[in-house]
Amino acid sequence: MRFRAEGQEAVVVAGEWSEEEKGVICKSPPLPKGKVSVEVALNGQQFSAHAGTLLYFEPPMLLRLSPDCMPLGEPCEVTMTCQNAFQGLKVRLLF
Repeated sequence: MRFRAEGQEAVVVAGEWSEEEKGVICKSPPLPKGKVSVEVALNGQQFSAHAGTLLYFEPPMLLRLSPDCMPLGEPCEVTMTCQNAFQGLKVRLLF
């Protein structure tokens, strides 16, 4: 598989067929944040024109949780302030 970030040289990594997943599995290389095209080759030389796109992003980091206390047994709205949050980010809270 070949990963290509804009303005970067392409990085080729080996993939392995997974019968369980019915697809090719590989480890993505470290690349800068942004959209990365992913191409596939059966022989390691003739890559597909374009197989798909991945989005590399910086992990969100929780900066503040508000309120810092709430009444027992009462529903309460909780606000999270994050760094590197983006539209479409799904968050799950466990209390």
